[in-house]
Amino acid sequence: MKVIYWIMMLSLLLVACGVDEPLNNNDEPELSFGREGSLEIVTWDISNFPKMGTETIDYLVSFLNDIDSDIICFQGIEDSLSFNILASQLINWDGIRANNSHNNINLAILYKNYENFYINSVNEIFLNDDIHFPRPPFQIEFNWLGEDFVVINNQLSGLSGYENEQYRAEACTILANYVKTNFNNENVVITGNFNSEIDESNENSVFKVFLYDPENFMLTDYDIAVGPSENWSWNNGASHLDHIIISNELYDEYSDAESTTQTLRVDDYINGGWDEYSELIADHSPVALRLAYYNDNALTIGSDETLEIVTWNIESFPKLENETIDLVVQLINEMDADIICLQEIEDNAAFIELDSQLTNWDGFRGSGAAYSINLAVLYKNSVDFQLESIEELFTDDWYAFPRSPIQLEFLWNNETFYVITNHLKAMGQEDDIERRRQACEGLAEYVLTELPDENVIITGDLNDLIIDPPDTNVYNVFLQDPDNFIFADYDIAYGSALYWSWNNGSSHLDHIIISNELFDEFTNPQSSIQTIRIDDYLDGGWSFYDDFISDHRPVALTLHF
Repeated sequence: MKVIYWIMMLSLLLVACGVDEPLNNNDEPELSFGREGSLEIVTWDISNFPKMGTETIDYLVSFLNDIDSDIICFQGIEDSLSFNILASQLINWDGIRANNSHNNINLAILYKNYENFYINSVNEIFLNDDIHFPRPPFQIEFNWLGEDFVVINNQLSGLSGYENEQYRAEACTILANYVKTNFNNENVVITGNFNSEIDESNENSVFKVFLYDPENFMLTDYDIAVGPSENWSWNNGASHLDHIIISNELYDEYSDAESTTQTLRVDDYINGGWDEYSELIADHSPVALRLAYYNDNALTIGSDETLEIVTWNIESFPKLENETIDLVVQLINEMDADIICLQEIEDNAAFIELDSQLTNWDGFRGSGAAYSINLAVLYKNSVDFQLESIEELFTDDWYAFPRSPIQLEFLWNNETFYVITNHLKAMGQEDDIERRRQACEGLAEYVLTELPDENVIITGDLNDLIIDPPDTNVYNVFLQDPDNFIFADYDIAYGSALYWSWNNGSSHLDHIIISNELFDEFTNPQSSIQTIRIDDYLDGGWSFYDDFISDHRPVALTLHF
Protein backbone atom coordinates (compact mmCIF):
# COMPACT_ATOMS: atom_id res chain seq x y z
CA MET A 1 0.00 0.00 0.00
CA LYS A 2 1.28 3.43 -0.84
CA VAL A 3 0.65 6.74 0.89
CA ILE A 4 -1.88 7.73 -1.79
CA TYR A 5 -4.09 4.79 -0.80
CA TRP A 6 -4.14 5.92 2.82
CA ILE A 7 -4.78 9.50 1.73
CA MET A 8 -7.94 8.37 -0.01
CA MET A 9 -9.16 6.19 2.84
CA LEU A 10 -8.35 8.70 5.60
CA SER A 11 -9.83 11.53 3.58
CA LEU A 12 -13.18 9.79 3.39
CA LEU A 13 -13.14 9.06 7.09
CA LEU A 14 -11.99 12.49 8.20
CA VAL A 15 -14.29 14.43 5.89
CA ALA A 16 -17.18 12.47 7.37
CA CYS A 17 -15.96 13.50 10.82
CA GLY A 18 -15.40 17.12 9.84
CA VAL A 19 -11.61 16.91 10.46
CA ASP A 20 -8.85 18.27 8.21
CA GLU A 21 -6.83 15.71 6.22
CA PRO A 22 -3.65 14.84 8.13
CA LEU A 23 -1.55 13.66 5.17
CA ASN A 24 -0.04 15.96 2.59
CA ASN A 25 -0.04 14.23 -0.78
CA ASN A 26 1.85 16.93 -2.66
CA ASP A 27 5.27 15.48 -1.81
CA GLU A 28 4.36 11.79 -1.70
CA PRO A 29 6.91 10.46 -4.24
CA GLU A 30 9.87 12.00 -2.39
CA LEU A 31 9.38 9.91 0.75
CA SER A 32 10.34 6.68 -1.01
CA PHE A 33 13.90 5.72 -0.02
CA GLY A 34 14.29 2.16 -1.35
CA ARG A 35 16.11 1.50 -4.61
CA GLU A 36 16.60 -1.69 -6.60
CA GLY A 37 20.19 -2.86 -6.26
CA SER A 38 20.76 -1.17 -2.91
CA LEU A 39 20.44 -2.11 0.75
CA GLU A 40 18.53 0.34 2.96
CA ILE A 41 18.71 0.42 6.76
CA VAL A 42 16.67 2.91 8.81
CA THR A 43 16.92 3.77 12.50
CA TRP A 44 13.79 5.25 14.06
CA ASP A 45 13.02 5.99 17.71
CA ILE A 46 9.22 5.97 17.76
CA SER A 47 8.97 7.12 21.36
CA ASN A 48 6.64 5.06 23.54
CA PHE A 49 5.00 3.27 20.65
CA PRO A 50 2.10 3.44 20.00
CA LYS A 51 1.46 6.98 21.20
CA MET A 52 -2.13 7.12 19.93
CA GLY A 53 -3.00 3.45 19.58
CA THR A 54 -4.33 2.27 16.23
CA GLU A 55 -4.05 5.77 14.77
CA THR A 56 -0.26 5.64 15.25
CA ILE A 57 -0.12 2.13 13.80
CA ASP A 58 -2.07 3.20 10.70
CA TYR A 59 0.25 6.15 10.08
CA LEU A 60 3.34 3.96 10.44
CA VAL A 61 2.02 1.29 8.07
CA SER A 62 1.52 3.99 5.45
CA PHE A 63 4.92 5.60 5.90
CA LEU A 64 6.89 2.34 6.18
CA ASN A 65 5.46 1.05 2.92
CA ASP A 66 6.48 4.25 1.20
CA ILE A 67 9.94 4.48 2.73
CA ASP A 68 10.45 0.96 1.32
CA SER A 69 13.61 0.16 3.29
CA ASP A 70 14.99 -3.36 3.74
CA ILE A 71 15.46 -3.08 7.52
CA ILE A 72 13.92 -0.76 10.10
CA CYS A 73 15.63 -0.59 13.49
CA PHE A 74 13.12 0.72 16.04
CA GLN A 75 13.62 2.08 19.52
CA GLY A 76 10.91 2.94 22.06
CA ILE A 77 8.57 -0.02 21.43
CA GLU A 78 6.47 -0.30 24.62
CA ASP A 79 3.54 -2.46 23.53
CA SER A 80 4.37 -5.90 22.15
CA LEU A 81 0.83 -6.54 20.89
CA SER A 82 0.77 -3.26 18.96
CA PHE A 83 4.12 -4.08 17.38
CA ASN A 84 2.76 -7.45 16.27
CA ILE A 85 -0.27 -5.70 14.73
CA LEU A 86 2.04 -3.27 12.95
CA ALA A 87 4.11 -6.12 11.50
CA SER A 88 1.01 -8.07 10.47
CA GLN A 89 -0.33 -5.11 8.48
CA LEU A 90 2.87 -4.79 6.47
CA ILE A 91 2.77 -7.09 3.45
CA ASN A 92 5.91 -9.22 3.03
CA TRP A 93 7.50 -7.93 6.25
CA ASP A 94 8.42 -9.71 9.46
CA GLY A 95 9.27 -8.22 12.83
CA ILE A 96 10.98 -9.18 16.08
CA ARG A 97 10.77 -7.23 19.35
CA ALA A 98 13.28 -7.59 22.18
CA ASN A 99 12.01 -8.08 25.72
CA ASN A 100 14.85 -7.36 28.15
CA SER A 101 14.83 -3.55 28.36
CA HIS A 102 14.30 -1.43 31.45
CA ASN A 103 10.80 0.02 31.79
CA ASN A 104 9.63 -2.17 28.91
CA ILE A 105 10.86 0.37 26.34
CA ASN A 106 12.24 -2.23 23.96
CA LEU A 107 14.13 -2.34 20.71
CA ALA A 108 12.64 -4.02 17.65
CA ILE A 109 13.53 -4.80 14.06
CA LEU A 110 11.35 -5.03 10.96
CA TYR A 111 12.77 -6.64 7.85
CA LYS A 112 11.42 -7.21 4.38
CA ASN A 113 10.73 -10.78 3.30
CA TYR A 114 11.87 -11.39 -0.25
CA GLU A 115 13.84 -13.96 -2.13
CA ASN A 116 17.29 -12.42 -1.85
CA PHE A 117 17.10 -11.71 1.90
CA TYR A 118 17.70 -14.39 4.54
CA ILE A 119 17.90 -14.07 8.32
CA ASN A 120 20.72 -16.03 9.92
CA SER A 121 20.18 -15.00 13.55
CA VAL A 122 18.68 -12.35 15.83
CA ASN A 123 20.09 -11.85 19.34
CA GLU A 124 20.16 -9.43 22.23
CA ILE A 125 23.73 -8.79 23.32
CA PHE A 126 25.35 -7.43 26.51
CA LEU A 127 22.37 -8.61 28.57
CA ASN A 128 24.33 -8.38 31.81
CA ASP A 129 25.62 -4.82 31.38
CA ASP A 130 22.79 -2.62 32.64
CA ILE A 131 25.08 0.37 33.24
CA HIS A 132 26.12 0.77 29.61
CA PHE A 133 23.17 -0.91 27.93
CA PRO A 134 19.92 -0.43 29.88
CA ARG A 135 18.30 -1.62 26.65
CA PRO A 136 20.48 -4.48 25.36
CA PRO A 137 21.55 -3.95 21.73
CA PHE A 138 19.54 -5.99 19.22
CA GLN A 139 21.75 -7.74 16.66
CA ILE A 140 20.53 -9.18 13.36
CA GLU A 141 22.74 -11.25 11.08
CA PHE A 142 21.45 -11.76 7.56
CA ASN A 143 22.40 -12.57 4.00
CA TRP A 144 21.49 -10.23 1.17
CA LEU A 145 22.39 -10.96 -2.45
CA GLY A 146 24.85 -13.60 -1.26
CA GLU A 147 26.67 -11.23 1.13
CA ASP A 148 26.61 -11.56 4.93
CA PHE A 149 25.76 -8.51 7.04
CA VAL A 150 25.46 -7.65 10.73
CA VAL A 151 23.25 -4.80 11.99
CA ILE A 152 23.39 -3.82 15.68
CA ASN A 153 20.46 -1.70 16.87
CA ASN A 154 20.98 0.42 20.03
CA GLN A 155 19.28 2.83 22.38
CA LEU A 156 21.75 4.17 24.91
CA SER A 157 20.80 5.83 28.19
CA GLY A 158 18.99 9.14 27.80
CA LEU A 159 19.92 10.48 31.24
CA SER A 160 21.85 13.75 31.38
CA GLY A 161 25.03 14.56 33.29
CA TYR A 162 28.73 13.91 32.93
CA GLU A 163 28.60 10.40 34.41
CA ASN A 164 25.92 9.23 31.95
CA GLU A 165 27.81 10.80 29.07
CA GLN A 166 30.82 8.73 30.12
CA TYR A 167 28.67 5.60 30.21
CA ARG A 168 27.60 6.29 26.63
CA ALA A 169 31.23 6.79 25.56
CA GLU A 170 32.18 3.51 27.24
CA ALA A 171 29.24 1.80 25.53
CA CYS A 172 30.57 2.93 22.16
CA THR A 173 34.02 1.58 23.05
CA ILE A 174 32.46 -1.75 24.01
CA LEU A 175 30.58 -1.89 20.70
CA ALA A 176 33.71 -1.03 18.69
CA ASN A 177 35.78 -3.72 20.40
CA TYR A 178 32.95 -6.23 20.04
CA VAL A 179 32.80 -5.66 16.28
CA LYS A 180 36.57 -5.83 15.81
CA THR A 181 36.78 -9.02 17.88
CA ASN A 182 33.75 -10.90 16.55
CA PHE A 183 33.13 -9.49 13.07
CA ASN A 184 36.54 -8.55 11.73
CA ASN A 185 36.42 -8.26 7.92
CA GLU A 186 32.61 -8.38 7.88
CA ASN A 187 29.90 -5.97 6.74
CA VAL A 188 28.70 -4.32 9.97
CA VAL A 189 26.26 -1.47 10.58
CA ILE A 190 25.88 -0.05 14.12
CA THR A 191 22.86 2.18 14.47
CA GLY A 192 20.22 3.56 16.80
CA ASN A 193 19.45 6.39 19.21
CA PHE A 194 22.74 7.07 20.96
CA ASN A 195 21.32 10.02 22.91
CA SER A 196 24.47 12.06 22.20
CA GLU A 197 25.64 14.47 19.55
CA ILE A 198 28.71 13.95 17.38
CA ASP A 199 31.22 16.47 18.73
CA GLU A 200 34.59 15.95 17.10
CA SER A 201 36.06 19.02 18.83
CA ASN A 202 35.51 17.47 22.26
CA GLU A 203 38.23 14.99 23.27
CA ASN A 204 35.63 13.42 25.57
CA SER A 205 33.17 12.90 22.70
CA VAL A 206 30.96 9.87 23.14
CA PHE A 207 31.95 8.80 19.62
CA LYS A 208 35.72 9.30 19.85
CA VAL A 209 36.35 5.55 19.57
CA PHE A 210 34.78 5.71 16.10
CA LEU A 211 35.95 9.19 15.10
CA TYR A 212 39.58 8.45 15.98
CA ASP A 213 39.61 5.10 14.14
CA PRO A 214 38.78 5.96 10.51
CA GLU A 215 40.53 2.85 9.25
CA ASN A 216 37.80 0.73 10.84
CA PHE A 217 34.69 2.89 11.31
CA MET A 218 32.79 5.71 9.67
CA LEU A 219 29.86 7.74 11.02
CA THR A 220 27.85 8.02 7.82
CA ASP A 221 25.62 10.77 9.28
CA TYR A 222 28.61 12.99 10.13
CA ASP A 223 27.67 15.58 7.52
CA ILE A 224 24.15 15.68 8.92
CA ALA A 225 25.48 16.25 12.42
CA VAL A 226 27.67 19.20 11.39
CA GLY A 227 25.15 20.53 8.88
CA PRO A 228 21.92 22.56 9.10
CA SER A 229 19.75 21.84 12.12
CA GLU A 230 16.72 21.29 9.90
CA ASN A 231 18.17 17.84 9.17
CA TRP A 232 18.87 16.91 12.78
CA SER A 233 16.88 13.96 14.01
CA TRP A 234 15.49 14.96 17.43
CA ASN A 235 12.72 17.35 18.39
CA ASN A 236 12.31 19.17 15.07
CA GLY A 237 16.03 19.95 14.73
CA ALA A 238 16.84 20.68 18.37
CA SER A 239 19.65 18.08 18.30
CA HIS A 240 21.01 15.15 16.31
CA LEU A 241 21.03 11.99 18.41
CA ASP A 242 20.36 9.14 15.97
CA HIS A 243 23.40 7.78 14.17
CA ILE A 244 24.65 5.15 11.72
CA ILE A 245 28.19 3.74 11.83
CA ILE A 246 29.62 1.36 9.22
CA SER A 247 32.68 -0.90 9.29
CA ASN A 248 35.47 -0.48 6.75
CA GLU A 249 34.24 -3.41 4.66
CA LEU A 250 31.40 -1.14 3.50
CA TYR A 251 33.49 1.92 2.63
CA ASP A 252 33.62 1.13 -1.10
CA GLU A 253 29.87 0.67 -1.28
CA TYR A 254 29.25 3.85 0.66
CA SER A 255 31.52 5.81 -1.66
CA ASP A 256 29.21 5.01 -4.58
CA ALA A 257 27.32 8.06 -5.87
CA GLU A 258 23.98 6.33 -5.21
CA SER A 259 24.79 5.62 -1.55
CA THR A 260 23.61 8.16 1.01
CA THR A 261 22.57 8.87 4.59
CA GLN A 262 19.70 11.23 5.24
CA THR A 263 17.17 12.25 7.83
CA LEU A 264 13.68 11.48 6.58
CA ARG A 265 11.44 14.41 7.50
CA VAL A 266 8.25 12.39 7.74
CA ASP A 267 6.52 15.41 9.31
CA ASP A 268 6.74 17.14 5.92
CA TYR A 269 4.16 14.64 4.67
CA ILE A 270 1.56 15.45 7.35
CA ASN A 271 -0.58 18.56 6.99
CA GLY A 272 -0.21 19.20 10.70
CA GLY A 273 3.59 19.17 10.32
CA TRP A 274 5.86 18.61 13.28
CA ASP A 275 3.23 19.23 15.94
CA GLU A 276 0.98 16.49 14.61
CA TYR A 277 3.89 14.14 13.89
CA SER A 278 5.30 14.45 17.42
CA GLU A 279 1.85 13.99 18.94
CA LEU A 280 0.94 10.92 16.89
CA ILE A 281 4.24 9.18 16.17
CA ALA A 282 7.53 10.35 17.72
CA ASP A 283 9.86 13.17 18.68
CA HIS A 284 12.62 11.61 16.53
CA SER A 285 12.79 11.64 12.74
CA PRO A 286 14.15 8.46 11.13
CA VAL A 287 17.71 8.41 9.80
CA ALA A 288 18.25 6.23 6.72
CA LEU A 289 21.32 4.61 5.14
CA ARG A 290 21.37 3.48 1.52
CA LEU A 291 24.25 1.27 0.33
CA ALA A 292 24.52 0.86 -3.44
CA TYR A 293 25.58 -2.74 -3.57
CA TYR A 294 24.95 -3.69 -7.16
CA ASN A 295 27.98 -4.92 -9.02
CA ASP A 296 28.05 -5.72 -12.72
CA ASN A 297 30.93 -8.13 -12.03
CA ALA A 298 29.41 -9.71 -8.93
CA LEU A 299 29.57 -13.23 -10.42
CA THR A 300 33.16 -12.92 -11.58
CA ILE A 301 35.61 -15.28 -9.88
CA GLY A 302 38.33 -15.33 -12.54
CA SER A 303 41.63 -13.47 -12.47
CA ASP A 304 45.02 -13.73 -14.17
CA GLU A 305 46.69 -14.81 -10.93
CA THR A 306 44.38 -17.71 -10.01
CA LEU A 307 43.21 -21.04 -11.38
CA GLU A 308 39.41 -21.39 -11.14
CA ILE A 309 37.52 -24.66 -11.44
CA VAL A 310 33.72 -24.80 -11.26
CA THR A 311 31.42 -27.81 -10.96
CA TRP A 312 27.87 -27.22 -12.15
CA ASN A 313 25.02 -29.65 -12.66
CA ILE A 314 22.86 -27.77 -15.19
CA GLU A 315 19.93 -30.16 -14.89
CA SER A 316 18.65 -31.74 -18.11
CA PHE A 317 20.47 -29.19 -20.24
CA PRO A 318 18.96 -27.28 -21.91
CA LYS A 319 15.76 -27.01 -19.87
CA LEU A 320 14.18 -24.38 -22.12
CA GLU A 321 16.20 -24.74 -25.30
CA ASN A 322 17.71 -21.47 -26.61
CA GLU A 323 16.58 -19.43 -23.60
CA THR A 324 18.62 -21.69 -21.33
CA ILE A 325 21.62 -21.70 -23.69
CA ASP A 326 21.65 -17.89 -23.87
CA LEU A 327 21.48 -17.57 -20.08
CA VAL A 328 24.25 -20.11 -19.49
CA VAL A 329 26.50 -18.38 -22.06
CA GLN A 330 26.02 -15.08 -20.24
CA LEU A 331 26.67 -16.61 -16.83
CA ILE A 332 29.80 -18.50 -17.88
CA ASN A 333 31.22 -15.35 -19.43
CA GLU A 334 30.51 -13.44 -16.21
CA MET A 335 32.06 -16.10 -13.98
CA ASP A 336 35.20 -16.09 -16.13
CA ALA A 337 36.55 -19.33 -14.64
CA ASP A 338 39.26 -21.39 -16.32
CA ILE A 339 37.42 -24.74 -16.30
CA ILE A 340 33.70 -25.54 -15.99
CA CYS A 341 32.81 -29.15 -15.19
CA LEU A 342 29.20 -29.78 -16.24
CA GLN A 343 26.77 -32.56 -15.44
CA GLU A 344 23.41 -33.59 -17.02
CA ILE A 345 24.21 -32.46 -20.56
CA GLU A 346 21.40 -34.30 -22.36
CA ASP A 347 21.47 -32.64 -25.78
CA ASN A 348 24.77 -32.82 -27.69
CA ALA A 349 23.63 -30.29 -30.32
CA ALA A 350 22.72 -27.83 -27.58
CA PHE A 351 26.15 -28.31 -25.96
CA ILE A 352 27.86 -27.66 -29.31
CA GLU A 353 25.77 -24.50 -29.68
CA LEU A 354 26.72 -23.42 -26.13
CA ASP A 355 30.41 -23.99 -26.89
CA SER A 356 30.18 -22.09 -30.18
CA GLN A 357 28.72 -19.01 -28.47
CA LEU A 358 31.55 -18.87 -25.93
CA THR A 359 34.47 -16.89 -27.32
CA ASN A 360 37.89 -18.51 -26.70
CA TRP A 361 36.41 -21.61 -25.09
CA ASP A 362 36.51 -25.26 -26.16
CA GLY A 363 34.47 -28.16 -24.87
CA PHE A 364 34.18 -31.94 -24.64
CA ARG A 365 31.06 -34.00 -23.88
CA GLY A 366 31.03 -37.63 -22.85
CA SER A 367 28.81 -40.09 -24.66
CA GLY A 368 28.28 -43.20 -22.57
CA ALA A 369 26.03 -42.06 -19.71
CA ALA A 370 22.80 -43.81 -18.82
CA TYR A 371 19.75 -41.98 -20.21
CA SER A 372 22.14 -39.63 -22.12
CA ILE A 373 22.71 -37.56 -18.94
CA ASN A 374 26.31 -36.97 -19.91
CA LEU A 375 29.20 -35.15 -18.38
CA ALA A 376 31.00 -32.34 -20.18
CA VAL A 377 33.95 -30.01 -19.68
CA LEU A 378 34.45 -26.46 -20.91
CA TYR A 379 37.92 -24.93 -20.74
CA LYS A 380 39.12 -21.44 -21.58
CA ASN A 381 41.80 -21.04 -24.22
CA SER A 382 44.29 -18.62 -22.73
CA VAL A 383 48.04 -18.06 -22.94
CA ASP A 384 48.42 -19.75 -19.55
CA PHE A 385 46.41 -22.86 -20.50
CA GLN A 386 47.51 -25.80 -22.63
CA LEU A 387 45.36 -28.91 -23.03
CA GLU A 388 47.29 -32.20 -22.83
CA SER A 389 44.51 -34.82 -22.94
CA ILE A 390 40.85 -35.57 -22.29
CA GLU A 391 39.57 -39.08 -21.61
CA GLU A 392 36.75 -40.96 -19.95
CA LEU A 393 37.67 -43.19 -16.99
CA PHE A 394 36.13 -46.39 -15.58
CA THR A 395 34.19 -46.99 -18.78
CA ASP A 396 33.88 -50.71 -17.91
CA ASP A 397 32.51 -50.13 -14.38
CA TRP A 398 28.87 -49.21 -14.95
CA TYR A 399 27.89 -50.21 -11.40
CA ALA A 400 30.06 -47.61 -9.62
CA PHE A 401 30.08 -45.13 -12.50
CA PRO A 402 26.80 -45.02 -14.46
CA ARG A 403 28.25 -41.84 -15.99
CA SER A 404 31.94 -42.35 -16.74
CA PRO A 405 34.16 -39.65 -15.15
CA ILE A 406 35.97 -37.30 -17.51
CA GLN A 407 39.64 -36.59 -16.82
CA LEU A 408 41.15 -33.37 -18.12
CA GLU A 409 44.96 -33.15 -18.13
CA PHE A 410 46.37 -29.69 -18.79
CA LEU A 411 49.22 -27.30 -18.22
CA TRP A 412 48.52 -24.03 -16.46
CA ASN A 413 51.46 -21.65 -16.09
CA ASN A 414 53.66 -24.59 -17.14
CA GLU A 415 52.49 -26.79 -14.27
CA THR A 416 50.52 -30.02 -14.81
CA PHE A 417 47.03 -30.51 -13.37
CA TYR A 418 44.38 -33.22 -13.53
CA VAL A 419 40.69 -32.51 -13.07
CA ILE A 420 38.34 -35.50 -12.77
CA THR A 421 34.66 -34.60 -13.01
CA ASN A 422 31.90 -36.98 -11.88
CA HIS A 423 28.19 -37.49 -11.59
CA LEU A 424 27.65 -40.35 -9.16
CA LYS A 425 24.54 -42.48 -8.74
CA ALA A 426 21.58 -40.61 -7.24
CA MET A 427 18.83 -41.71 -4.80
CA GLY A 428 18.95 -43.14 -1.29
CA GLN A 429 18.40 -46.87 -1.49
CA GLU A 430 21.04 -49.15 0.02
CA ASP A 431 22.27 -50.18 -3.41
CA ASP A 432 22.57 -46.51 -4.53
CA ILE A 433 24.66 -45.68 -1.47
CA GLU A 434 26.91 -48.69 -2.04
CA ARG A 435 27.49 -47.65 -5.66
CA ARG A 436 28.59 -44.18 -4.53
CA ARG A 437 30.88 -45.68 -1.90
CA GLN A 438 32.55 -47.93 -4.46
CA ALA A 439 32.94 -45.00 -6.83
CA CYS A 440 34.72 -42.93 -4.17
CA GLU A 441 37.00 -45.83 -3.29
CA GLY A 442 37.79 -46.33 -6.98
CA LEU A 443 38.61 -42.65 -7.47
CA ALA A 444 40.85 -42.50 -4.40
CA GLU A 445 42.73 -45.67 -5.43
CA TYR A 446 43.14 -44.35 -8.98
CA VAL A 447 44.65 -41.06 -7.80
CA LEU A 448 46.99 -42.70 -5.26
CA THR A 449 48.13 -45.33 -7.79
CA GLU A 450 48.17 -43.51 -11.13
CA LEU A 451 48.69 -39.88 -10.09
CA PRO A 452 50.50 -40.10 -6.73
CA ASP A 453 52.54 -36.90 -7.05
CA GLU A 454 50.26 -34.82 -9.28
CA ASN A 455 47.99 -31.83 -8.71
CA VAL A 456 44.59 -33.53 -8.75
CA ILE A 457 41.10 -32.10 -8.34
CA ILE A 458 38.12 -34.48 -8.07
CA THR A 459 34.83 -32.73 -8.51
CA GLY A 460 31.22 -33.02 -9.59
CA ASP A 461 27.73 -33.85 -8.42
CA LEU A 462 28.67 -36.63 -6.01
CA ASN A 463 25.07 -36.98 -4.80
CA ASP A 464 25.80 -37.47 -1.10
CA LEU A 465 26.50 -35.55 2.10
CA ILE A 466 29.88 -34.86 3.67
CA ILE A 467 28.12 -34.45 7.03
CA ASP A 468 26.75 -38.00 7.20
CA PRO A 469 27.94 -40.02 10.23
CA PRO A 470 31.05 -42.18 9.68
CA ASP A 471 29.18 -45.50 9.67
CA THR A 472 27.14 -44.45 6.61
CA ASN A 473 29.43 -41.87 4.98
CA VAL A 474 30.34 -42.77 1.40
CA TYR A 475 33.28 -40.34 1.55
CA ASN A 476 35.19 -42.15 4.33
CA VAL A 477 37.98 -43.05 1.94
CA PHE A 478 38.71 -39.32 1.55
CA LEU A 479 37.70 -38.04 4.99
CA GLN A 480 39.79 -40.65 6.80
CA ASP A 481 42.89 -39.92 4.72
CA PRO A 482 43.62 -36.23 5.45
CA ASP A 483 47.28 -36.70 4.52
CA ASN A 484 46.26 -37.21 0.88
CA PHE A 485 42.84 -35.57 0.38
CA ILE A 486 40.82 -32.55 1.50
CA PHE A 487 37.23 -31.62 0.75
CA ALA A 488 37.71 -27.98 -0.24
CA ASP A 489 33.98 -27.38 0.37
CA TYR A 490 34.00 -28.99 3.84
CA ASP A 491 33.13 -25.70 5.58
CA ILE A 492 30.26 -25.11 3.14
CA ALA A 493 28.81 -28.52 3.99
CA TYR A 494 28.98 -27.79 7.73
CA GLY A 495 27.90 -24.16 7.35
CA SER A 496 24.70 -22.30 6.58
CA ALA A 497 22.17 -23.98 4.27
CA LEU A 498 22.16 -20.71 2.32
CA TYR A 499 25.31 -21.94 0.60
CA TRP A 500 24.31 -25.55 0.01
CA SER A 501 24.29 -26.36 -3.66
CA TRP A 502 21.08 -28.30 -4.32
CA ASN A 503 17.45 -27.24 -4.43
CA ASN A 504 17.78 -23.78 -2.88
CA GLY A 505 19.69 -24.99 0.16
CA SER A 506 17.90 -28.30 0.74
CA SER A 507 21.16 -30.21 0.60
CA HIS A 508 24.83 -29.93 -0.40
CA LEU A 509 25.69 -32.55 -3.02
CA ASP A 510 28.29 -30.90 -5.26
CA HIS A 511 31.85 -31.21 -4.01
CA ILE A 512 35.48 -30.47 -4.79
CA ILE A 513 38.29 -32.66 -3.44
CA ILE A 514 41.96 -31.76 -3.80
CA SER A 515 45.08 -33.90 -3.47
CA ASN A 516 47.82 -33.06 -0.99
CA GLU A 517 49.98 -31.46 -3.68
CA LEU A 518 47.52 -28.52 -3.60
CA PHE A 519 47.12 -28.16 0.19
CA ASP A 520 49.58 -25.25 0.44
CA GLU A 521 47.91 -23.36 -2.42
CA PHE A 522 44.46 -23.86 -0.89
CA THR A 523 45.61 -22.35 2.41
CA ASN A 524 46.73 -19.19 0.61
CA PRO A 525 44.49 -16.33 1.83
CA GLN A 526 43.64 -15.48 -1.79
CA SER A 527 42.39 -18.99 -2.51
CA SER A 528 38.73 -19.73 -1.86
CA ILE A 529 35.79 -22.09 -2.23
CA GLN A 530 32.26 -20.84 -2.70
CA THR A 531 28.78 -21.73 -3.82
CA ILE A 532 27.82 -19.21 -6.48
CA ARG A 533 24.27 -18.09 -5.74
CA ILE A 534 23.43 -17.14 -9.32
CA ASP A 535 19.74 -16.83 -8.46
CA ASP A 536 20.55 -13.80 -6.28
CA TYR A 537 21.41 -11.90 -9.45
CA LEU A 538 18.34 -12.86 -11.45
CA ASP A 539 15.15 -10.82 -11.26
CA GLY A 540 13.02 -13.92 -10.74
CA GLY A 541 15.29 -15.30 -8.00
CA TRP A 542 15.36 -19.04 -7.31
CA SER A 543 12.06 -19.79 -9.08
CA PHE A 544 13.35 -18.32 -12.34
CA TYR A 545 16.75 -20.02 -11.98
CA ASP A 546 15.14 -23.40 -11.25
CA ASP A 547 12.70 -23.09 -14.17
CA PHE A 548 15.22 -21.90 -16.77
CA ILE A 549 18.61 -23.32 -15.74
CA SER A 550 18.99 -25.88 -12.93
CA ASP A 551 18.16 -27.11 -9.44
CA HIS A 552 21.90 -27.04 -8.57
CA ARG A 553 24.05 -23.99 -7.92
CA PRO A 554 27.66 -24.08 -9.13
CA VAL A 555 30.48 -24.61 -6.64
CA ALA A 556 33.75 -22.84 -7.46
CA LEU A 557 37.35 -23.41 -6.36
CA THR A 558 39.89 -20.59 -6.73
CA LEU A 559 43.55 -21.48 -6.23
CA HIS A 560 46.20 -18.79 -5.88
CA PHE A 561 49.78 -19.85 -6.62
